[in-house]
Amino acid sequence: MNTFIGNIQSNINHLYRLVKKRDLPLFLSEQEWRINHRYSGKRIVDKVKKYISMSTPVTFKQITNSVLAYEKQFLSA
Repeated sequence: MNTFIGNIQSNINHLYRLVKKRDLPLFLSEQEWRINHRYSGKRIVDKVKKYISMSTPVTFKQITNSVLAYEKQFLSA
């Protein structure tokens, strides 16, 4: 699993050279979502609607706090 995550991080760094370490968790989440939904095809819109309807609003401050919490983890690596 660590090798898989390392490969994804390496690919992200090569693809997105301007990505900062603090943004890596967001890109990893995006890659995970893409892998988990790669066979969705035409049903993707229905799945997105389902996820949106189940979600709750999040403030900018909550997003910033989440990114900062993960930033420490990636800066120490």
